[in-house]
Amino acid sequence: MTKLIFISFFLTAFFSRSQVCSSLLYPVSLEEKCNYASSIVYGEVIEVESAWDIDKNNIYTISKIKVYEIVKGNVEKEIKIAVQGGEVEGRIQINSNMANLSLGFEGVFFLKPSTIAFDNIENSYKLSTSIQGFVKLDVLTGELKSVFDHFQSTNALKSSIEKEVNKSWKQLQIRPNISKAIVATEEIPEIIGINPQSVTAGTKSVLTIDGNNFGVTQGKVGFRNADEGGRTFADALDIQVLSWSDTQIRVEVPFNAGTGEIRVANAIGDFGFSNQDLLVPYSLSNFHTVDGDAVFQPLLFDNNGVGGYSFVYHEEFAASDAIPFFEDAFRIWKCETGINFTFSGTTTKDTTADDGENVVRFDNGSEIEPGVLGAVITRSNGRCPFDNLAAISEQDYIWNDDINWHFGFDNPSFNQVDFKSVALHEHGHSLQLGHVIDPEAVMHFAANSGQVSYELSNDDIEGAQFAIDKFLTGSVCRGLGIITLETDNEDPEFTLSVFPANQEVEESTEGSYVLEDYTSLVIATDNCTDDDNIEISQSPVSGTNLPVGEHIVTMTARDEQGNLASNAFTLTVVSQDNLSVENINGSIEVNIFPNPVISVLTIDTPVQTQSQLIGVSGAILNRYTGNMIDLQSYPKGVYFLRIEIEGKEIVEKIIKD
Repeated sequence: MTKLIFISFFLTAFFSRSQVCSSLLYPVSLEEKCNYASSIVYGEVIEVESAWDIDKNNIYTISKIKVYEIVKGNVEKEIKIAVQGGEVEGRIQINSNMANLSLGFEGVFFLKPSTIAFDNIENSYKLSTSIQGFVKLDVLTGELKSVFDHFQSTNALKSSIEKEVNKSWKQLQIRPNISKAIVATEEIPEIIGINPQSVTAGTKSVLTIDGNNFGVTQGKVGFRNADEGGRTFADALDIQVLSWSDTQIRVEVPFNAGTGEIRVANAIGDFGFSNQDLLVPYSLSNFHTVDGDAVFQPLLFDNNGVGGYSFVYHEEFAASDAIPFFEDAFRIWKCETGINFTFSGTTTKDTTADDGENVVRFDNGSEIEPGVLGAVITRSNGRCPFDNLAAISEQDYIWNDDINWHFGFDNPSFNQVDFKSVALHEHGHSLQLGHVIDPEAVMHFAANSGQVSYELSNDDIEGAQFAIDKFLTGSVCRGLGIITLETDNEDPEFTLSVFPANQEVEESTEGSYVLEDYTSLVIATDNCTDDDNIEISQSPVSGTNLPVGEHIVTMTARDEQGNLASNAFTLTVVSQDNLSVENINGSIEVNIFPNPVISVLTIDTPVQTQSQLIGVSGAILNRYTGNMIDLQSYPKGVYFLRIEIEGKEIVEKIIKD
């Protein structure tokens, strides 16, 4: 059974100075949740505040929970849960493993005592499995859901937990009735159409919903939540609902909206779904204030004085095998956008703090809770009140070092998580892209362990380009330098292991030789251009008549940005009278067949040969002695066979069918 590794991006409340993060999640089973937790309660959030820890290193959101029932542990009727992230006096910090415990939220909490010290707060708790430690009640349907969980009712979840802990729930206080009409009216909201059917999220794009029975009082518009793969609905904020009538709604599409059906709930809680799916190709991250009265977008700017952002590696990360794959994943985005990030140098700093330094590191001990692979943390330096753009002042990457990471360019094993694939996704978040629901896109909320994903989809690229265009516009507020893009000026490189060697050829007509086409026999690679799109040219061109004597044949590779690389070999044309007995083409006849080949390739020559099979990357795949080459186990594609005969070499392009 394939284990799903889900990658979740959570953005919550933000104001003057804020931080947003993306998190990488893997499922924690109900059994594991029950084992990790020292206390399991059912309750409701009745109060929310934020506070610094006692050392003022981090801000935490402190949610007061009214506990109605308990099945494990021993807690008071009211407890406080501390979640890293929040707002204090205009400074906001939001961490990727931050659960959204907003006022009025209700459900089951899996808890452990918190070790963080606060002024005037004692005996706080934390969620034992980060954001998976809270299973929220959907008051419209009565279901309880989280990123990976779905229970049809409160009783269904409670019963499952009782079986795991072998205890019964105990009531601590009476739970009031939910303020929602339980019995639906006859006039259920009906969605007739949505326009447009394809729209981007978090870009202030407006969706028009036509139908009946929406009511005259504003209700809620729900979109399939891209952060949770559409398992739950994400409601637009009240201020994003631009107009509401009984027959039509106009709403800005929130950043966490994903592809899928739309849900409209009227003011008394009756709801209906669209018959059409809304298509959301990409999402730009947004931020909103604690009370939801303002929404604004991120702005990358000239943070380091040279047009971008500078990152430093913690010494443990720098000593690991992760860096080349981390940087190669970023290269893919940079080639498409020109984004100006640099990664170099080391630091001994191994803590999370709002210190203005962008750090890439592994976590400290159990700093990252079970269920979380890692995080990208983004902080903002404040927002401009005139254009609602939030300047990004700092970004940090934190990785769980307990994960069985695969550091390599080959396929990982079934139980490994490919580091480069996950890094590619997380770099998208550092460009301020949100999640989508599309398995073909890098920004899809989930990835399979044992698999790799190194190619951006067209939607990924269009989303990044939209974000970059906004960054280049800058803000109307002064004091922020506009980010600059870096043009690709790196030349292609020839793979020398299959580049034509210096060689002798026999004149084909009296006094001359008709030059062959060598462009298909060379390989060039580039940092940004795919191998198939590198233009290879030859000078002199094929078909040129070369007289007897030495000639320089120059091969030139040109990438899509116009960068050039050249390399040459010497081709000596000899007359039939002076042909060297060592000349392969003249003295020893070589015939290679069949080509294309399905299984066995034959080198037809009277002498014993040594040969090497070379992939398009230039890597030597196998070595052979003899004239029969078994290629049956190799996948279809293009290969090169380098043959050595009596001190000379020839290279032949092979097609494997």
